[in-house]
Order: sequence, then structure tokens, then C-alpha cells
Amino acid sequence: MKRVPVSVIFFGILFLLLGQVLARAKLVMTDETNQLDASKIEQSAQPLIDRGATVAVYVVNAGLAPQMNALLEKDELLTNGALRENVIVLFLSVQDTFSFVRFGSEWASLLGSQSATLRTQNMQPNLERGELTEAVVSSLELLEGVLAGTVEKVDRSEALAPNYALVRAVFLWLALAAIAFFVIRLFYTRDVVSAGTDVGIHVFLVSLAVFSILPFVWMLSSSLKPLSEIFAQPPQLLSPNMSLAAYRYALEWGVDVGLLNTFILATLFTAVTLFFSTLAGFGFSKYHFPGRKVLFGLLLAIMLVPGAVTIVPTYIMMVRLDWIDTFWPLVVPGAANAYAIFFMRQYILAVPNELLDSARIDSCSEFGIFWRIIVPLVAPGMTSLGLISFMAMWNSYLGPLIYLRSPENFTLSLVQMNIIGPISSARPWPEWMAVGVISVAPTLIIYFIFQRRFTEGIASGAVKS
Repeated sequence: MKRVPVSVIFFGILFLLLGQVLARAKLVMTDETNQLDASKIEQSAQPLIDRGATVAVYVVNAGLAPQMNALLEKDELLTNGALRENVIVLFLSVQDTFSFVRFGSEWASLLGSQSATLRTQNMQPNLERGELTEAVVSSLELLEGVLAGTVEKVDRSEALAPNYALVRAVFLWLALAAIAFFVIRLFYTRDVVSAGTDVGIHVFLVSLAVFSILPFVWMLSSSLKPLSEIFAQPPQLLSPNMSLAAYRYALEWGVDVGLLNTFILATLFTAVTLFFSTLAGFGFSKYHFPGRKVLFGLLLAIMLVPGAVTIVPTYIMMVRLDWIDTFWPLVVPGAANAYAIFFMRQYILAVPNELLDSARIDSCSEFGIFWRIIVPLVAPGMTSLGLISFMAMWNSYLGPLIYLRSPENFTLSLVQMNIIGPISSARPWPEWMAVGVISVAPTLIIYFIFQRRFTEGIASGAVKS
């Protein structure tokens, strides 16, 4: 039997690999608008194809990221939900005025920094002008220029660097305002109060409030503006091109489901925490039983233990209880919240014992005393603790990340990360801002409703034992 020459084997493997590369490298194009010049796009994409890239160009009438993923799945450019390593994706949605660029792992390190540049300088401006072919061609030429070394890479971190002169001016103003405030307070203590002192203090507080609110106002404005106008100079708070496209994108990614799950979870957690912490605080403050001080000391000691230390044993416990992928691991531990028990104990200490004794004389049960006397009297403290507990669970990320598995159970924080994750290379600022507005708005509304009781509860809670 003759041996096959080594050279034949070598060249056979070489041609096989070359064939695989050529098979992987291709142009995939979908144009629902019938406005693209296919020949120009093929010409501009050919250098990238020669480098082994599969260029996917999608232009749709309407649709956001889910529509793009559906097209990628149809063209078999996704592997186990992840983009194939050699793929370069350009996505344009005409009616939504939405552009998107995505790279596979082979190109992410080389071209990842160009994502924001492509959208803000090439794709988005041309899309808004209706020049779809130019949007695609200019973007492909820019990518090839970067790979060929003929176009200098743009460092977005430098382009978007903060204006340090402005920052220094702001902080200088705050420092001067703080000095003025303390000087005014000094005059207050000496009863040397001028007619304009109150006005100065109010001006300082109003200025500080405006300075604190500005980031939220800018977040709302950015969620309504096209990407190309977010970093425009000079900055514009309002734009004639405002739309709700970013919010439609967020809803398509399941933000509404995450919002509902988060509200249910935060409400359950708050209810459990309030009931059991108030009941335990009642016991520690009004009952004298053996070992009370030792037990309360251990409770205070628990507050000194970092939460990260108990993650592993708590997780093992929840696995044995078969509570993974349910809300119970996030709700039940609130029943033994050391901080909440201490918080409510301080309130209940202020309740006169004579009221409790009078209720016992009238044959009221101990739980009846708790429900009919203690709860109404400490309602301001419960409101404060309820808001704190609600906000803590609303903003929680680590707990849901550990215990929740199914997308239908995801909280808002997990949905946010799912949105940021697949599109992080493209830096879709309007969409991120929209999700931020959706997550912040409910908590602001709840706080404004209970603001008065919250401040009253915080102010009246410091009672010596």
C-alpha cells in the first residue's frame, strides 16, 4: 500500500481551512425598505470579507434589538444565543430612527471602541436624513480603514472626557456657598441677623436642590433624544427630534415584566419586614424575660457582620428548601432583619406602659395590644422603615442575581443588565436612559406621597432605652 505524501496531506488541510474561512466570510443583507444600493454595499463590504468577516446588514421598516436578533437567528449567525465570532452587524430601523452595531469576538477587541463613533457620526445622522446606503457604506469604510491603519482609532473616553474647568467652577461655587452658609449660621448664633440672611439660606438650599435634580432631568431628556444629539455641543435640554423609541425598545426587552416583579417582591418584603420587626421590637421593649439583654446584644452584633459573609450558607439553605428561582429567598430573611427590629424597638420604647396596662385591665389580649395600640402609635416609624425596606429591595441586584433563574421572574435590575449586556458595545445611551427613568420614577412617586410621614418618622425615632 502506497503512502500518501506528507505534502498532499498538508495542502489538503490548508485548502480545507481556507475553504472554511471563505465559507464563513460572506455578506448577508436584508433590506425591507428597498432603498439600499446593493452594489455599493457589496463593494464596501468586500475588504472586510477578504479579512474573514461575515458582514450582516439589516435595514428594516420598524423594529429594535429583538427584531435584529430574529434576523440573526434566521441567517444562522447566532450560536447558542451568542453572536458568531467573525460577524459584523449593522442594523438600521427607519421608523424608529434606531441604529445599532455589534461585533463578534474576533473583532470586538479591534473595533469595539468604534461602536459609539459609528452610531453618532455615521449611522445615526445618515439614518435621520434618510440616506440609508450612505449610512452603511460610510460605516463599512470606516471599519476597514481602522483595520488597515488608514483611519486613526477614536478614543471615546477622550472625546467624552468631562470638562474639568466646569467641574472646578461648580465645586468652587459649592465651597463658597458652604462657607457663606456657615458664616450665616455663625451670625445666627450671635443674634446678628440681617434682613437678607433668610434669603441667602433659601437661595443656597434652592441652588443645591437644583444641582441635585439636574442629573435626573438630563436622564429624562437623553431618553427622548436621538443618540447623535446627546453629546452635541453646546448641550441642548430639548430637541425637535424627541421620540419614545427608546421606551419601546425597553418594553420589547421585558422591562414591564421586570417592573411588575420588582413591585410585587418589594411589597412582599416590606410587609414581612414591617410585621415581624414591629412584633419583635414590641417584645424587646415591653417584655422582661430571661436572657433579653443577651439576646438583644446578639441581635446588635449581627448588624456588624457583612452580608457577603452569609451568602454561601444562606444559598445552601435555600437550595435545600427548594426555593431557588422563587421570591421566598428574598422575602423570608426580612422577617429576621436586625436593623429593622432595632429601629422599631426604639419607637416602641416611647409608648407609655400605662396604655398597655389599661388595655390588659380591659381584658385585651397581648396581640390585641400590639395590633390596636402599638401599631397605630408607631405608624410614622413603620412608614419610615417601610420606605427604607421598599427602596432597598427595589434597588437590590445581588440577591435576585443569585436566586432567580427564569426570565419571567427577573426583577428590574436583572432586566436592565440583560439590556446592557448584549448591546454594551454599541453604547445605546437613549435606551439606557429610558430604562433608568422607568426604574427611578416609581420610587420618586412613592417617596413624594409619603414624604411627610417619612421625615416625621426619622425625626422622632431617637429615643433612649
